[in-house]
Amino acid sequence: MQRLSIAIVLVLLTACSSGQGGVAQPAAKQQEKVPSTALEAFLGKRGQMIMKEFYDLGAISSLGRTELKAIVISEPNNAHKIKGLKVEVQESGRLERSNSSFIDLDELESLSQALAYMADVAQKWTADGRAPYTEIIFTSKGELQVGFYESGKDVSAFCRSGSIGAATAYFNVRELPKLKGFVDQAITLLKSK
Repeated sequence: MQRLSIAIVLVLLTACSSGQGGVAQPAAKQQEKVPSTALEAFLGKRGQMIMKEFYDLGAISSLGRTELKAIVISEPNNAHKIKGLKVEVQESGRLERSNSSFIDLDELESLSQALAYMADVAQKWTADGRAPYTEIIFTSKGELQVGFYESGKDVSAFCRSGSIGAATAYFNVRELPKLKGFVDQAITLLKSK
């Protein structure tokens, strides 16, 4: 009985000391997501006016839709501009969810090179008919994944935006050069702005 009493007192003391005098503390703040791109950081600023310019580049639709827009963000009366690409991926099917990713201008060249490589490899692989499941993926800082996979004769390209609750659109690998063309168009346009 005495041991039980001591155990109860110890539990109560521990509970009171962790609560700092019995006063309940608010739940720990969830860590805020740190912006992955300069575009996200600029869009996340509060207490200021922002000007956004969007330039439609095109879209690829098949099983879902991937839409690309060049974006220029600035504060009015300020010469400093943040430039990049907004990729909106809309999933088709029962959920039909969508998500957007941002890619800064300095990352667009590597995306263009990756798409050129994928288009070349996909053309070679479809002729060979690979046996194991194989995929090639480019992942941007802003949670965009573009790639393709091949499993035997099954070949498909995809674009995925986001991590939790991501939206994925699928399209024919022959559309990879078209997607690269949109990215190249964005690079040229944004460098002139």
